[in-house]
Amino acid sequence: MSRKPWWTELTADKILHLRRRVLRRLDKEFASSLGTETQDVVQQAFVALLRNRPEVHPEHDGLYRYLLVVARRVALDRLRQVRHRKTPRHRMPPGSTSPPSPAQQAVLREESEEIRKVFRELGELDRLIVWSHIVERRSIRAIAGDLDLGWHQVADTVKRVLHDIRRRMGD
Repeated sequence: MSRKPWWTELTADKILHLRRRVLRRLDKEFASSLGTETQDVVQQAFVALLRNRPEVHPEHDGLYRYLLVVARRVALDRLRQVRHRKTPRHRMPPGSTSPPSPAQQAVLREESEEIRKVFRELGELDRLIVWSHIVERRSIRAIAGDLDLGWHQVADTVKRVLHDIRRRMGD
């Protein structure tokens, strides 16, 4: 006997419950950044769920996890778009009002390459933690929750890696 597809058994209450859970989680992580766009982000996550329903497995809270992953990606994409529009076309040194000179550009390139080198030398978990915290601007507790680690371990990893980068940069 074949079982009905899971999406035919979704009730309005279940959908509203999932929506509330995802909204609460996004509000914790992105409220100050997204503001009123949080609702739109969750809506896009539900659209993705409906488009990809055969690939989604609802067991063990899978619908919530799927919606949360998609919503985070949409939120980060929106934040990157906003940041990209605000970013000037050239990198200016802190406190400078004019474009960097060729000598300053060379120093910036060297510093960037040194940071990339340190980053490449990190283990996979350390790289994921630091990338999530520094680039994606996620909180220590959010990263710890997603990776099922203690927040002290995540905080220590970030502190250790940043210290290593500063030490190698000569600060």
